[in-house]
Amino acid sequence: MKKGNGKETLVLLHGFMENISIWSDLEKHLSKDFTLLKIDLPGHGKSDILAEIHTMEMMAEEVKKVLDDQNLKNIHLLGHSMGGYVSLAFAEKFPEYLKV
Repeated sequence: MKKGNGKETLVLLHGFMENISIWSDLEKHLSKDFTLLKIDLPGHGKSDILAEIHTMEMMAEEVKKVLDDQNLKNIHLLGHSMGGYVSLAFAEKFPEYLKV
């Protein structure tokens, strides 16, 4: 789900057993400076279960698919709890997508 009109994109990744709704309170503040992209990680919220085990690397690959679908690069990542681990896996696998 995309929100905001900022010049830069901030991708928000929730924690284990959560979904994109955890960002609701921060959304009004963050969307002043960023275009927000909130993603339900696999097996959470409205996303499908893709495998018996969802590794951080597999979830990072799913985040990349969303970014490719939206034609986005040069992004910022903000991950809460498990979303932080997914962010680290993403940064290791796909550093060319991140704003430096």
